[in-house]
Amino acid sequence: MLSLGVAPGYPQLYRLEAGLGLLDHLRVGVTTHWFADQRSPVAVPQVAVAFVRRRGVEVGVRYEQLLHAPPPSSAEAIEEEPNYRKRSHYLLSTAAFSQTWYTVGMDLGAARYRLPDTFNSAETDVFVERTRLAGGLFARVGNRRWGLTLQGLMPQHTVECLFDLRFDLFGYRDLGRWNRSSP
Repeated sequence: MLSLGVAPGYPQLYRLEAGLGLLDHLRVGVTTHWFADQRSPVAVPQVAVAFVRRRGVEVGVRYEQLLHAPPPSSAEAIEEEPNYRKRSHYLLSTAAFSQTWYTVGMDLGAARYRLPDTFNSAETDVFVERTRLAGGLFARVGNRRWGLTLQGLMPQHTVECLFDLRFDLFGYRDLGRWNRSSP
């Protein structure tokens, strides 16, 4: 399955994503974040694995990176290093519950990101890597061809509304009928 999506939100202006589902349990993709002060977007990877996929329930794990806008005080640093972006690395377990057109779920895991070192009294900017508990909620309305997803993640606050289109590439599914004939 090939999926394409666009997600306006916060902190980015919008995010574009493309993903390829393989063997109905693995999804690899790329997403681009575009901020107001950038000339071009920056691409980062996404990977998701579903361990359990049953009718109405899906449980898995996913890895993604989220980019964040720089704080106003570091405008000079962005001019010196235009390709640098603050990144949050998320490794999340995901549980989703669905019924026909509706899906709700939650994510729980860990986020790794850089923070300013508040204990350093030097004049220079010093950053430390921290790992924190991370999580979020999401809700999707749509079918297997298109959907609208509202999602949020913490501890680095991210909220977005994703519109996605999905195309079957390799699979064949029974389209179903109103009247099934018995063999």
